[in-house]
Amino acid sequence: SFIIAAFALGKGLISVQIYAAIVWAVFLSCTTSPFILLSLIKYFNKQQLEYLKATNPSKQITGSIGMTPLYLHIKCTAPASWG
Repeated sequence: SFIIAAFALGKGLISVQIYAAIVWAVFLSCTTSPFILLSLIKYFNKQQLEYLKATNPSKQITGSIGMTPLYLHIKCTAPASWG
């Protein structure tokens, strides 16, 4: 952005005031973007943790005797052979 604005200023396509406005806008976006992004990441991480706590199956009591179901994932491997 700086290079394009400097080129346009050098060729007389934009005025000094427009160049200053472009430089100011680029400076603001470069300095504020990391902080805004960091705050958004923190906000959505907090939302994710709250969602996971609310939907935790071990916290939800199901069944007639108050027990939660247990789900197992079993992975078996065997040698491959023909015949």
